[in-house]
Amino acid sequence: MNQALEIQELAIVITAKNYDPSLLNPGFLKYSGIVSPDWELAKQPIISSRGSQIIFNNGIYIAAQPNRLMFVEALNTKEDISEAEIPQLAHRYTEILRTIEYQAVGINFRGYSTCTNTTVEDNNYLIENFIQPGEWQNCGTSPVKAGLNLMFSYEDKQLNLAVNEAGLKLPESEQAAIVLYSGNFNYDLQDYEPGKGLERLESIVDNWQQDLEIYTDVVGKLTNQKVTAKSSKDQEAVAV
Repeated sequence: MNQALEIQELAIVITAKNYDPSLLNPGFLKYSGIVSPDWELAKQPIISSRGSQIIFNNGIYIAAQPNRLMFVEALNTKEDISEAEIPQLAHRYTEILRTIEYQAVGINFRGYSTCTNTTVEDNNYLIENFIQPGEWQNCGTSPVKAGLNLMFSYEDKQLNLAVNEAGLKLPESEQAAIVLYSGNFNYDLQDYEPGKGLERLESIVDNWQQDLEIYTDVVGKLTNQKVTAKSSKDQEAVAV
């Protein structure tokens, strides 16, 4: 039996035409009011035209590559998922750099449920619950492992959901068996007129919780559980 879904991470990924990664730097973020002046860096930032990376002590990570921006927030310190800060950061960032031609935006969630009464090595949740038995499962020298990719279409969006068995790092180097649910909503902005694409991007980012509701609803139906979004606590899920 699986325990309730724990939301581990929220990521917002934006693609933009002719974006220069060196525009992303701590000074610009703080002086423009995108982040609070008292935010402390977790490590020395990387700033270059090939790629930039800034990590803050509060679990927020911002990275840039040519034509690509990524805002990532670890949610293991949040009592309430609605306290996530990167949607506002992404909104302010794109509003200030409004002359850039934004091409697409992705809203991504990563969560997991813990599998009880099994180990990481013996975890066969996907085989046992989603795949019809067959002789092919006896092929090879060890039990077959499975991954599941699902696509759910809605009126103005599509949820791409990857389901994988994984391990959860615990204290004292132990691992718990989990099922990892990685959800992605991708929105194309290239069909919008200049200026309208930015409005659409900001609307998508501001309404990220609508995507979260769809994600948790789908995972709940897959696991036959009533799922409510809550954050994980100081643990890291890793695929195995």
